[in-house]
Amino acid sequence: VAFQAIDSVILDGKLQYQIRRLAIQTGMYYAYAPSEKFVFGTQGVAILSKWEIEKSQVIPLPVSTDHKDVKSVLCGLIKPSKNLSFRFCSCRLDQTSPMNRGLQAAYVNRMLENSIQPVIVGMDMGARPHEQPYSSFKMKWKDAGQGSQSATWREGVPGDRMDYIFVLLNSRFRVGNYKVIARYPQVSNRFPVMANIEFW
Repeated sequence: VAFQAIDSVILDGKLQYQIRRLAIQTGMYYAYAPSEKFVFGTQGVAILSKWEIEKSQVIPLPVSTDHKDVKSVLCGLIKPSKNLSFRFCSCRLDQTSPMNRGLQAAYVNRMLENSIQPVIVGMDMGARPHEQPYSSFKMKWKDAGQGSQSATWREGVPGDRMDYIFVLLNSRFRVGNYKVIARYPQVSNRFPVMANIEFW
């Protein structure tokens, strides 16, 4: 599971990782990378995995000089079986600057496109499929929700997608059962997206 904009906050003088709580409750492994700092803690991206995360890597994303918040890509190396290992990444691009979004999307593509392992990226792009940041993923990636008319945010119209699952086109795989989970609109203005990805 790839999380974007998940908190790590200080409550009663103690640091409380939301992702760690979820990991304990589900019996899964986790990794976290902070992006924004606040008085009460940090907010960042995270990964939950059924399988152990053998290695994790944080890749800082470029921003313009007047921008304070540092965005990053968090990738974990996961090996569910002896014959398969893949990189699972979580990323949230700049939500305020179109220029930064475009620059960061191109950078993510460039940093991951030559991976020797299969790569899955869960991304809060903050851009629609017809906008410039998305174009960085047209050539070497499979968009799991390509053609879907399900909006991924509460105020969205049909086809209004901001959140994506991308799979690098460097291995044999099949994507199925893509869906947007919109049953709990009161929880967030963004909806979770889910897909089954089978490698062979």
